[in-house]
Amino acid sequence: MKHPLVIHECLISCFKYWDGIVQQGMRYNQELYRLLQTYEANERLQAYTVAYNHAEQGNLICITVSKTNYRLWLGLRSPESTFSLCECPSV
Repeated sequence: MKHPLVIHECLISCFKYWDGIVQQGMRYNQELYRLLQTYEANERLQAYTVAYNHAEQGNLICITVSKTNYRLWLGLRSPESTFSLCECPSV
């Protein structure tokens, strides 16, 4: 199992993308992630528990930390991540 990456939120580059609906994404170290969940600062244990559960399933997980919250991000190349662009019918 690869442990979740934990970084400060000021070190990431955020963006938005379309996947059926507008999604929030981020880039860090040449890897792309989508936002899974945001937790308040007092929900740290819950954020880490969920992150490790995803990591145990073989998913690439990143936790970003700020003064007010923890955000869990799923790597777009993770097994659990689905990308609707792959599901577009051919024209």
